[in-house]
Amino acid sequence: MPPRRRTPLPPALVPVLAAGALVAVSACADGSGGDDQVASRPSRFTPGAPVTGLGTVGLDCASSIEGIPEPPDGYLRVLDAVAVPDRDRTLQLAVADGSGDRRFAKQGLVLRAGEGAELSVPSDAAERPAIAWGNIREPVSVITVAPCPEHPGAQAWLAFAGGFYAERPMCVPLTIRTASREATVHVPVGMPCPE
Repeated sequence: MPPRRRTPLPPALVPVLAAGALVAVSACADGSGGDDQVASRPSRFTPGAPVTGLGTVGLDCASSIEGIPEPPDGYLRVLDAVAVPDRDRTLQLAVADGSGDRRFAKQGLVLRAGEGAELSVPSDAAERPAIAWGNIREPVSVITVAPCPEHPGAQAWLAFAGGFYAERPMCVPLTIRTASREATVHVPVGMPCPE
């Protein structure tokens, strides 16, 4: 796994964590949504529920590399709990040390302080997508986040280094769940997502 940054970055550099990112927002099963919004539906997220796939792990709030007042320009807020880069560029896949056939696409993640969430990718996809941010050493299918305290200086959003793993290019569905809602965004990892 690529080395993680341990020193805080100036707020102006936080978007660099997601250089090359493109997130295409998909309409969910209810058919709602559009280019400028994320389709959401009631959440099935149950903290502590068992999951299958590559595993689940909790994100350590202390592994945040930066506290910021708002998500950077170019980021899309999802359920007002998580922010991911909007649709600008396709993430580039590179060889990931120690991850077998998996390749790594770097993309920063921004989480709102005080909001619990679950982030997941499908564990049964042929491309075997996985995710890892912050303190997570091995790629997993599901990451849970307990509500993190605000960063010193009352910064309401926290930035984490990390990204996506896949065996080959794919449009990765990233599902985000809070206690009451659920939404899915598609992340172009090594290839564009269909419109």
